[in-house]
Amino acid sequence: MNKKQPTWFGFNLNLKQAVRIFIFALIGFLICALICIIYLNSIFMSLYYNMRYASLDPYYDLAYEQAYVIYMIISGIPLLIFFTFLMIICTYSMSRCRKTSKYYREFDLPDYGGNHPRIRSQVYKLDPAPNYDTPLFCSICGAPRKENYQFCTNCGFELQ
Repeated sequence: MNKKQPTWFGFNLNLKQAVRIFIFALIGFLICALICIIYLNSIFMSLYYNMRYASLDPYYDLAYEQAYVIYMIISGIPLLIFFTFLMIICTYSMSRCRKTSKYYREFDLPDYGGNHPRIRSQVYKLDPAPNYDTPLFCSICGAPRKENYQFCTNCGFELQ
């Protein structure tokens, strides 16, 4: 079963990019939601005050105020559509970034059974047991021996 890597608008993301895009999308979503709530709040507040003042003041021109509220609604529809569209893009981005992080999370824990094709191609080698027969220092100059080096890095003497 080969699982295809999820993409974000056709781009393959690594885990770091997915986290950054998720954070930016979350911030963008919250900003767009706040703008939409402020816009809708202004419309409902003007409707509320129109009804309240119309009942208190007999000379209050309700028709003019209702026309103003209708004008506010009609003129704000493009902005409302734009910010709703941005909220949809942010939601899509957050969901794709979550899928991408789940995709990479599968590879964080190695599957030693070798069932996953990507892990099957990787070779997990355990560190070999330390060999106590090999000296830890050069017998000529006394410099510490580097791992798997055949010659001393200080004097060039061939190590065992």
